[in-house]
Amino acid sequence: MKKRHLALVLAASMIVGFNIGTSNAHGAEPDYLGPEEMVTSQANLPSQSKVNDVLNSADKYLGTPYQWGAEPYSETNRYFDCSSFTQRIFAENGIYLKRDSREQSTQGKTVASVPNPEEFIGAGTVKPKGERLRFEDIRPLLKKGDLIFFDNEVETPNLEKIHHVAIYINEHTLLHATETYGVNYTYFNRERKENIVMVKRMINESIPAVTQRDIVRTGEKYLGTSFSTAAKFVNQVFAERGISLPATANDMSKVGIDVPREKLKTGDLVFFDSDHDGIITHVAIYINEDRLLHNTVSKGVTYTTFASSSYWNSAYVKGKRILDLKGPLPINEEVFKTAVSYVGKTQIQDIGPDGENGQPPMITPDSSKFVQKVFYDHYVGMSRYSNEQRTQGTAVSLANAVPGDLVFFDSDQDGESDYVAFYVDSDTILVSFSSSGIQYKTLTSSMKEDIIAVRRIGL
Repeated sequence: MKKRHLALVLAASMIVGFNIGTSNAHGAEPDYLGPEEMVTSQANLPSQSKVNDVLNSADKYLGTPYQWGAEPYSETNRYFDCSSFTQRIFAENGIYLKRDSREQSTQGKTVASVPNPEEFIGAGTVKPKGERLRFEDIRPLLKKGDLIFFDNEVETPNLEKIHHVAIYINEHTLLHATETYGVNYTYFNRERKENIVMVKRMINESIPAVTQRDIVRTGEKYLGTSFSTAAKFVNQVFAERGISLPATANDMSKVGIDVPREKLKTGDLVFFDSDHDGIITHVAIYINEDRLLHNTVSKGVTYTTFASSSYWNSAYVKGKRILDLKGPLPINEEVFKTAVSYVGKTQIQDIGPDGENGQPPMITPDSSKFVQKVFYDHYVGMSRYSNEQRTQGTAVSLANAVPGDLVFFDSDQDGESDYVAFYVDSDTILVSFSSSGIQYKTLTSSMKEDIIAVRRIGL
């Protein structure tokens, strides 16, 4: 297997209207990635992975409408199909894929494949459908950023032919261009999971997959333990999860991605200048707006307040993100926080583009659309309807539910979910109705009798 080392490049495809499929900025044929070849990333922190660079490139295109056989994206042609989208965002990061999904399936390292994949390339092979890859069988092999190639049983019942390509995010989510949602993060549904032809990897990275919950749980092991410095505690926590950080708080503050205070999330690092002399002397693990996990002189590793502390507020300098939060499942606390941010609103921005202007329309969501939107804000795909949403995640009992869990109700006792809500506490849910908007609602004893499932999607 060949590997390439990716240098820092300003890809020619960043130029709006540039035709990636025919030439680069100098008029030469692009250096297409070859069969079983990957680009090797030099990144060593999860937040700065090359895969994330590709996904970050996609952000500006979210909501762009789908058009089959789309011409190169430009100011006057704002459309993508599935393969022109993957081609563009990879090219913006110096990785050149071919134009057609079947051609793209011949590039990169093979992660998994049906027997005789060549039968799916070009015009395809006319014959009865064969076996497809089982998602549950290949799931342990998959990494965020892999390209998954699909056949289409409905449109081509007797033709073996790659029909679609999508970027794998997690077990619930694909990033791709579709007719319904345009370019978007969408639910990885059963039909897709049963129709996988092959999986290819274009980027070679050896970065540990570490979640926010991993960092918090590792840090909590040391509650009451004293370290000589706050940086040594943080260093120990991240090292146990395979992430190497500089030795001092000041040097640590120079790595990772800068994060504004209002956008900090659990597991981020926050830095302080305790002496107010311009030199960072302290680092803590951010938990939420008013909670830090760190090593202090008086108590060792402990939780302290943040927003309500005049001391830590006055000493605060900056926040940094070390973890990858674009792909791993979010923690429930942050899902719930996002849901609460919509309370009182009667309209929110939809996910898919409007047919007329290509922009997401404003809608008054029903209960399942609201759930879909909240998880979409965390790059997690959810089914559109509550009866399908109740098959996602893991089952929990109502007694063990926590804020951010999903509660499903069967009002007419027909065995199917009629609506879904976010669990708040034993007496309260957060729900949206298309007639009245997003609101808290008392969870009455009669409503509890209608509950058919409680599911946890986040961590």
